[in-house]
Amino acid sequence: MGFGFAPASAAVVACAPGPVANLAEGCIASGNDHLSSVESALAAALGVDVNSLTLSLYGKSDNNYSLFWFSEAQIDDDDADSIANDGFAVNTLDWSVLDGTLIKYVTVKAGNDFKLYEIPNGGASSGEDFSSIGIKVGKKGNTPDISHISFWTVPNVAPPIPEPATWAMMMAGLGFAGMVMRRRATKVQFA
Repeated sequence: MGFGFAPASAAVVACAPGPVANLAEGCIASGNDHLSSVESALAAALGVDVNSLTLSLYGKSDNNYSLFWFSEAQIDDDDADSIANDGFAVNTLDWSVLDGTLIKYVTVKAGNDFKLYEIPNGGASSGEDFSSIGIKVGKKGNTPDISHISFWTVPNVAPPIPEPATWAMMMAGLGFAGMVMRRRATKVQFA
């Protein structure tokens, strides 16, 4: 099952706070897509404190071939053998996580930048149309080939434990309900 995103021709913006940062279409951040860089870009795009984020790297495309399946599009004629350790010779590709793990964020590394995507609705185990389009290199502003893709998960957060005041109110409510039921007059009828 693929997960569609906006067309690759959509305007791509920097990962910065404000209404222009649409993570479904991707935003661009500079540098490598290490955990701290991805968290910083995500915090900037969402307008939240970086310490409030909890991301975990599930895997990267260039060193975990047993975790992912890829189909390529827009293949670069110079390198038909594009799933080599030297990167993907494509600008756009579709992906699937083989064990079904839900991925929440995807980073596409190309050139000196990376593009950050958010997968809505809790994540997905497959997707399409992730690209390096919008990342520019050189004086001509060419679109670089994809170096690698990183897949990020958000750990499940346990539901909060009720505070003592909540427990006290809950117990008082149950006690009150029990007291009301006990004080009811018992009516016995014989037929």
